[in-house]
Amino acid sequence: MTKRYEFLLTTDDSNSGLIMLIIFILISTCIILSLIFLFIEKLEKRFRFLSTDLWIITVLGSLILACSMITLYNGASNSNCHLRVSLISVGFVLSISPSLIKLITNFPIRNKFSLHFEKNKYLFIILIMIFTGCINGLFAISSYDFQTINISGKLYDKCIMNNVFGSFIYYLIQFIDIFIILISLILIFMEWNLQETALDVKYLATALFMDTLSLILLMIMDKIKFDYVVYNVLLSINILFFAVSNHLFTYLIRIILTSGHNELEDSRKFLGKVTTNTSSKKFSVINSSVINSNSKVIENTTVSSTTSSKSRQSGITQKIMNIHNRTTVAIN
Repeated sequence: MTKRYEFLLTTDDSNSGLIMLIIFILISTCIILSLIFLFIEKLEKRFRFLSTDLWIITVLGSLILACSMITLYNGASNSNCHLRVSLISVGFVLSISPSLIKLITNFPIRNKFSLHFEKNKYLFIILIMIFTGCINGLFAISSYDFQTINISGKLYDKCIMNNVFGSFIYYLIQFIDIFIILISLILIFMEWNLQETALDVKYLATALFMDTLSLILLMIMDKIKFDYVVYNVLLSINILFFAVSNHLFTYLIRIILTSGHNELEDSRKFLGKVTTNTSSKKFSVINSSVINSNSKVIENTTVSSTTSSKSRQSGITQKIMNIHNRTTVAIN
């Protein structure tokens, strides 16, 4: 029992490696070919959310995610294990960064911060990618250990990071990915009702939830012991699912849902008007209620600190909901 089983292109032990490679090639080819939709005049309206160059960056990120699957071949090694983590991290950040910039610049209340990002969007992408590259460079300094897994008499090696510094950087990379997701979801909530990007933020929210699921599964798979074929196939499927779902909900869904787009847009505008009217009425009622309560407080000439604290919290909540209910971008 000294033979180490590996995920290979040969079919001597299993044909799973060859099958997954064929699937990877087909998916990668489809991702690359899908860029042609950006240059079809009839479909230009579907891609107004980002400029053409930013869409290309987004698609490139999904492609890099898919390419991380290649690191599963030829067994565990320091280079393969480091490269897999780096490709997943860089691919994810690269695919989401353009949309994050759009969310920041499209904030319902225009401000100096959003205007600055709008004028320097390429600088922002360059800086965040340099930062991501530096973090992954630090991670590459630490060496992996290799744990031998024995399932049904078949041995294979699995990457294990026992180095304290390496473990810290690894979890820092995961934290950065989660932080990007949380910031994006907060901005999506704020911009949920904007008429101009109503469908876009919903697509992006779905993509982020799928990405979160894939990241969680990646961490779980590192802790569970499988047969070498099952382990590599499941990991391959999860990585490809990560890339495909990311590409589908950030980009390709605009083509799939082309039919009925006009109806959805009309419904969105109608709902936007209803939401605006309803919000205005609610706001008026709340304002009159606050004025009446304030009058009573003045008459009584006593205000408790507890009531004041609740009033401030209510004011913050009201501001957040006012931003959330906006259907157009307002200049501050």
